[in-house]
Amino acid sequence: VAATPVDATIVDSSGSAGSQLQISGLYGSEAVCFFVACWAAAWLILHHVAWAVWRRRQVLELICSPGPVDRYRRRLCRSQLYCAAACIGAIRLLHRCRWDPNDLLYDFSAEHQIFFSMAVAHWIVSIWED
Repeated sequence: VAATPVDATIVDSSGSAGSQLQISGLYGSEAVCFFVACWAAAWLILHHVAWAVWRRRQVLELICSPGPVDRYRRRLCRSQLYCAAACIGAIRLLHRCRWDPNDLLYDFSAEHQIFFSMAVAHWIVSIWED
């Protein structure tokens, strides 16, 4: 999956062109869809395997025929893994900022695309679980 450079111009409220914002190294829409599909597959695998591995008892039984409580617990286990990954991602993305509010508004990178595709896949799997 190759990154394609993109250039963008910020236009202020008066309608004149503002400062140039260089956004480079972003992934195309096909690559982002691929990331969402990969993250969704990872979350589905974790949905079925994480709780069974955590409990370390009758892995095949918990994966193939879980009870209602086990289904709920494996959903919580996968959600906790997502929350931990999301916190690490947020720290990583906020670390790029230099105490300037414009950094939060105008900074966008391939890392943002990867972490946001992780979030989209998490919500797709969460809707499927419900």
